Amino acid sequence: MSRALWEVPPGWEWRRFGDVAFPRLELADAKRSPEAFHIAPNHIESGTARLLEMGTVAGDKVAGPKHRFHAGQVLYSKIRPYLAKAVIATVDGFCSSDMYPLDTDLEPRFLVNWLVSPAFTQRVSQDQGRTVLPKVNLVTLRETPVPVAPLAEQRRIVAKLEALQERSRRARDALDAIPPLLEKLRQSILAAAFRGDLTKEWRAQHPHVEPADKLLARIRLERRKKWEEAELAKMVAKGKPPKDDAWKKKYVEPKPVDTEGLPRLPKGWCWARSDELLSFVTSGSRGWADFYSPSGALFLRIGNLERDSIRIDLGDVQHVHPPAGKEGERTRVQRGDVLVSITADIGLIAVVPGGLPEAYVNQHIGLARPCPSVHSEVLAYYLASAEGGAQQPG
Repeated sequence: MSRALWEVPPGWEWRRFGDVAFPRLELADAKRSPEAFHIAPNHIESGTARLLEMGTVAGDKVAGPKHRFHAGQVLYSKIRPYLAKAVIATVDGFCSSDMYPLDTDLEPRFLVNWLVSPAFTQRVSQDQGRTVLPKVNLVTLRETPVPVAPLAEQRRIVAKLEALQERSRRARDALDAIPPLLEKLRQSILAAAFRGDLTKEWRAQHPHVEPADKLLARIRLERRKKWEEAELAKMVAKGKPPKDDAWKKKYVEPKPVDTEGLPRLPKGWCWARSDELLSFVTSGSRGWADFYSPSGALFLRIGNLERDSIRIDLGDVQHVHPPAGKEGERTRVQRGDVLVSITADIGLIAVVPGGLPEAYVNQHIGLARPCPSVHSEVLAYYLASAEGGAQQPG
């Protein structure tokens, strides 16, 4: 009798693993059977006793002697026992030398579920002594306790487990289907918003609001004023203040939008180019590896942009002590800035909220600063929509 881990029901007993399961180590040259099936630990899903795939000796480029296994045997991965990998073979083949093929007097499905259970995994993980590449040796395995139920009850337990696992799988599948459905709903709502559907009744009740073309004219004036202020400051800083207004002719007015092919807009709306709505656009910092710090200013990455909102997630944020000068000034965010992921997960959008501590963006994020009369959230939602995301820059 093996040392008990807990009290088992009447009719059950604790047994040594070596009394109920028997390693059958038949080493053979697998290369002589190139079309034979081959199973390695990476073919098995951790903790579920599920075979993900099965290779062949030739396909997996197997070299050296391997253990033969036979249909009905339990295969247990002795390497990295905390991964809890075991499976029942349904065919004959060869397995990695890091696995034990096991015969058993128990219901094989009962044994394989015990092998991937947290209790067994914790026990064999603490009993092996290696830290670099932990393995379960046969001595340890044979002495490990196994709770043994009557055979009929083992089969009943397995049936219950499989039914529960199937329910769990269906639940996971249903949950996996929810994010795409939510994204479709989100895109449908955004499309309705920018067709004007969501505010149709409001517009009917407020017919005298300022039309968008007048708002756009004001934005253009603001944009020009900001440019003139910046240019004047540069000339003064160089000690060359202008003698007249001729320099103002250098200002380039944004080109009008070519509306051919664009959707019709509700009355009072109009199309605008991004370059007339934005006062500043840049990409994030480059070469800041030496400025990382356990504390300091926030350093925003793609992981800080939420997928299904325009909020910034500060659950996992890096910190930097930014460099002085233009590089730091260029990449420092301000309230109302619109952030856009520009590599990897392209198109994630966020708006910088008020009250955010000093923060900078890394090289995977673009920063767009709207003109004062542009509503940052509206712009961000448009960019997050399928229609807005499909528009070319400008």
